[in-house]
Amino acid sequence: MNLTTKEYMKVLKFINLIGILILFFTQCNEKAQDKHHQLINKEVNEFSQVNSSDDTSKELIFINDNGCPNCIISFSGYILNYIEGNEKAQDKHYQLINKEVNELFQVNLSDDTPKKLIFINDNGCPNCIISFSGYVLNHIDRFKDNSLILINSKGINVDIDKFLDLNAKNIFVSRNIRKQSKILPDLGIIYLKENSNEVDTIISINASTIREQLNYIENKP
Repeated sequence: MNLTTKEYMKVLKFINLIGILILFFTQCNEKAQDKHHQLINKEVNEFSQVNSSDDTSKELIFINDNGCPNCIISFSGYILNYIEGNEKAQDKHYQLINKEVNELFQVNLSDDTPKKLIFINDNGCPNCIISFSGYVLNHIDRFKDNSLILINSKGINVDIDKFLDLNAKNIFVSRNIRKQSKILPDLGIIYLKENSNEVDTIISINASTIREQLNYIENKP
């Protein structure tokens, strides 16, 4: 279809108008959401002296004596059970890690244990083992005092002697190759939460994402 110059200009004006309207309604929606957030923050602060911020949890759970008593009992009970269940799951996870680490290296995790558990094992991709164990050695000043470095290797893909020469109290070497674990990574890091016996993050090194994983480790405190 051929348009005259006049018709073409009308089409352009119409498209521009649509774009302006979309932008206007988007901005209105953002302002409404921002105002809504401010109103919620104001009331929460008045009742609980809590200021909502970027660090605030993204779920605000409200429990109030107003309303159906059975509903209040049921809902508050549900929240309590969820919190207790989550804490028990975390605690069990930590206990299983502690059990396996103790069996392999006779090391007990405790409140004084470093919060990074680094695992190096001969099982898995040889290039990954060489790359990851080399990475740990190259950054040993960063890891040797604030991490447990737990090595299972016969020295094929891991330079055991370099680790042993460091004489670091947090480096443990076993020449027995352990079986694959359901909870411990063959190659990777378990981060524990500060001031609590809970697991924060488990990184299991694999060939397809090793570059991104090392970058994550590099930038994680």
